[in-house]
Amino acid sequence: MADCFLKVRAHTESNPVYQKANLLLKALDQTLPNKSPTFYYAAVLDMLQNPEELVHQEASVLLLACSLQAIPIALIQKEFQTIKLSVLSLLRKDSETLAKYSVKVLERLLQVITKQEWEEWSDKTKVLQTMLELVVDTHEYARIQACSSLIRLLRKGLINVPKVTEYVTSNFMELIEMQTKHVKTETVVNALGFLTAYLQLIPLRDVYQMTDKILALCLQNMSLQVTTKAYLALEALFAGLNLPRDVISGYLTNLLSAPVLAGGSEELQISYIQALTQALNYFNKADSNECYKQLARGISTISEFLLSNQFNVQHAACSSLISVILRCISPANAEELDPAQDLALSFDVLNIEEQGVKPIQKINAIMVYLLNERFTDILEIIFPVLSVYAQQLGNKSAHIIQRLVIELDIIAIKWHSNEKYQKLIATIINTLGCQQFFSILPFRPHLISLESENFLEHSRSWILLVLISHAIQGDLVYFFNEIFPIGEQLEKLHGECTAQGLMNSANQYSILITQIWKAFPAFCNLTQWTFEQKEILKQKLPLLSKIMGKSNDIKANILIGLKKTMNKQTLPIFTMVEDKFVPILFTNYLAQPEKSILILLKDYPISAQYAEKMCKRLIQKVLESKQANKASEASLLMDLLVRVCSKLASLEQSDKEILVKFITAYIESNDWKLQKKAYRILKSLAPIDTPLVESLLLTGEIKICSETARKDRLKVYHELFITYPSDKQLLLLNKYLIEILHCMKSQSHKTRELCKSYTLELAIDLYSNSLFMNLWNCILGGLASNIDSTKSTTVDMLKLLTKNFSYGSEHQMYTSELEQDNGIFSIVTVIVLLLKDPSKEVARSALKYIKAVIPLLSESSAYSLAPKIFEPIFTNKEEIEGSMRNYVRFILEKLIRKCSYEKLEKIFPEEHKKLLHYIYRESKKVKGKKKENVKEDDEGEMEVDLDAEYMRKKQKNAEKQQPLPREYHFMNPLDLPATQKIKKSQEKTQEFALQDDKFVINEDSDDGSSSSDSDEKPMKKAKFTEKDTVKSKKLDKSKPFAYVQYSADIVNKRKAVKTAGKLNKVVDKAKLGVLKGLKARKKKFS
Repeated sequence: MADCFLKVRAHTESNPVYQKANLLLKALDQTLPNKSPTFYYAAVLDMLQNPEELVHQEASVLLLACSLQAIPIALIQKEFQTIKLSVLSLLRKDSETLAKYSVKVLERLLQVITKQEWEEWSDKTKVLQTMLELVVDTHEYARIQACSSLIRLLRKGLINVPKVTEYVTSNFMELIEMQTKHVKTETVVNALGFLTAYLQLIPLRDVYQMTDKILALCLQNMSLQVTTKAYLALEALFAGLNLPRDVISGYLTNLLSAPVLAGGSEELQISYIQALTQALNYFNKADSNECYKQLARGISTISEFLLSNQFNVQHAACSSLISVILRCISPANAEELDPAQDLALSFDVLNIEEQGVKPIQKINAIMVYLLNERFTDILEIIFPVLSVYAQQLGNKSAHIIQRLVIELDIIAIKWHSNEKYQKLIATIINTLGCQQFFSILPFRPHLISLESENFLEHSRSWILLVLISHAIQGDLVYFFNEIFPIGEQLEKLHGECTAQGLMNSANQYSILITQIWKAFPAFCNLTQWTFEQKEILKQKLPLLSKIMGKSNDIKANILIGLKKTMNKQTLPIFTMVEDKFVPILFTNYLAQPEKSILILLKDYPISAQYAEKMCKRLIQKVLESKQANKASEASLLMDLLVRVCSKLASLEQSDKEILVKFITAYIESNDWKLQKKAYRILKSLAPIDTPLVESLLLTGEIKICSETARKDRLKVYHELFITYPSDKQLLLLNKYLIEILHCMKSQSHKTRELCKSYTLELAIDLYSNSLFMNLWNCILGGLASNIDSTKSTTVDMLKLLTKNFSYGSEHQMYTSELEQDNGIFSIVTVIVLLLKDPSKEVARSALKYIKAVIPLLSESSAYSLAPKIFEPIFTNKEEIEGSMRNYVRFILEKLIRKCSYEKLEKIFPEEHKKLLHYIYRESKKVKGKKKENVKEDDEGEMEVDLDAEYMRKKQKNAEKQQPLPREYHFMNPLDLPATQKIKKSQEKTQEFALQDDKFVINEDSDDGSSSSDSDEKPMKKAKFTEKDTVKSKKLDKSKPFAYVQYSADIVNKRKAVKTAGKLNKVVDKAKLGVLKGLKARKKKFS
């Protein structure tokens, strides 16, 4: 019985209905002799029939609706008429709660009617008539809930009862035909709203009859509300049911024969557009020619609404057109027309009804018509439609789209800077390809005089703006065959104007030339490289290297374009032209180092021969830049040198000496940026000349001058280690581990993560070579260090390896669970001693290790270790602070799970058992929580369930944040208890009796007290101390009252939260200060 009221009890917000319902439930719980559903039902029904006030009545009907879900069906059938009469009078009251839950009561009554009673059509079935009346009623609250409840019942099986379906269908058929007298318009509108869902449940035979009637309402001269709702009902019907094509074709013919006039009601026009769109979405190229013609008519009809002066109608028509085009237009439509046929005058076929005119010609004519210059207000709306239209026709539709492109060219002078217009042009270029598009609109800035009145329009130089700002499918062949010669002619014109002193014209030609090269990266966007594309690239690469010297803008755009062309398919081409391309590019870089050239040269497939030459020249240039105090230039040159060194095949003795001096000098310099790059050069040399790198690192010739270079030094060791054969790796292992340990102390999270990944990689590599224990023993040696940070990082590394190489994993260092238990036990025994270390860093690492390995130990080992862990924790509890307290708590929780609370209690220090009990109690609460998944039948109850879930989560979080005992506040400083724990006294609550066969629950009076009988026992609040007691205000009253028992824990939590909030502000300010300090430090070293 408690489950049916669970959703009501979960509501604790300030809603008077739920507050009253909870008060009633508390009174019932304390008064009823047992928890039988029948007793609850009887008491709730009595309260409903004898209400005191509106809120009391609303709470009663809410409880009745809930209780009917739990009481036996036989009792509901017996009390059917009583329940029905108790809620009928509440249905049309101006209260959402009364209407909603009264309808739920009727819904429950309909559920218990048997099949035999439906067949006999007994008096109980009149509830269905009541529900149908509510469905079309003018009272909003009851109507909405009645529609929801009735549809739900029909879906659950009521639709399978023939008499029910027949009765509901005939009832609504009469309403739609308006055969009954005095049918209000609002009644018909409400009926149509219900039919949108009902028609999807009944057989198609009845659907056709009902749809014919709805369509008749659309075509008749009915009121605006009825016609609008009828069109919306048709839309839902067409979208929800898969009707046959011939049936839809008939409906579509009727809709197209009587379109809604534009300029009228917005809602009516939009509803007509939506219904027409859903009907048109049934047709595509696979349908008959007659349907295809209807599709053309439908698109034409929708297009007329684009010319409306009503904003919402325009956008509804636009979205509908896009939907129809996506569904119904395909590349097959373009294939049915002969490309040789002239469609330049396709606009003229709009009003021709000849057999030879195909629907796609009509559709294309509509699209061309919409681009008329007169429709400037709607052109921006049309552009997205045309984009979808061009995409759907495909790349073989140039003979159809050509007229659209011509019309777009006409309006380009006004719209070329519009974003949607540019996207449309880019879409058409991607669809047709550059070759076909420019065959329709030739690019001709070299043929039009700059003094021409409309140079931008006639020269079509606006296309360059589209190519620069939008990605297109590139075509290098077209660029070099057509666009590049135009650029050369423009350069000649530029030279002539400069010679004649026409500087204004020369500047304009210069701008045009620059724009052509800005468009070059767009032509380089190629996904598939044909043989012709590769050949043109091979021929033009040397020429491009020369053109880059003309201006910085041209050079930058050429480099961007070439970077896009560089992939696996084209790398052999770049290798072939290395002799003609790389020297020029490299010379430019040495003269003026730029990131754009660096990006290209870094990925360029340079041969070892050229790499050697470049390496020597770069070293010389870096030294020159350093002497000239050009730090940024030296840094860019070093970036390229790092990449070039990786391309070297071998090193001669003279080159080695130069590199050694160069690397040593920069590693020992004060410039940490150059130090890092010098180490990167050293890393790239490791696979090429291992002895050279070995001599520099292992003999101690190089000394670290900056901690920022440690990460790059570690990468050198890593590269050197993986190039070593397995028999020599042990020689480097010790120094490699020292580097890893040193880098693990870094403040950089990325550096520490890199150390962890290198450690695991190293361990796996040694594991495969059966050398893992050598690594393990080397790491264990770090525990004997006198440096605190070394001991701390050693423990962290041990934790990492223990977790990843435990028994049962892919790589395991123990062959059995017993061996693992003994091995970890011996290590933990040593690490426990580190808990006494005065360094907090070491103690923290030790706690983290113990927390991680306790689950890997056996129960007996964990039990024997427990006293050794407890001793340093509680003797040095003043040293344990911050996050370390959480680790202590986690360790105790894991020990409780591993060894059980009863065993730990025996060996736990007597003075601290209160803490152990507290942690056990809290962990038990979390573990014992059961998730309650209440399935809801309707939307309203789902809202209640969501609120209940929120309250459960809120209560769970509150329990997690309960304060520790005061003497253990050092475990968590943010959870200080505000007062001492209050002892609760279990008072016997007063059993309320019925007065005049009614439950009487009074609200609090003005002085904050409630009423009670004079002969009642006094109610006392919880005692704050043993001496002081507080007398209840609820004394000497004449009537019983319902109350929520006082809980002192709530007050304590509130005070604790206030304290925690103040401390949080202090912590936040401290964090802010740390961030400012880090930023200042970063600026200092940068």
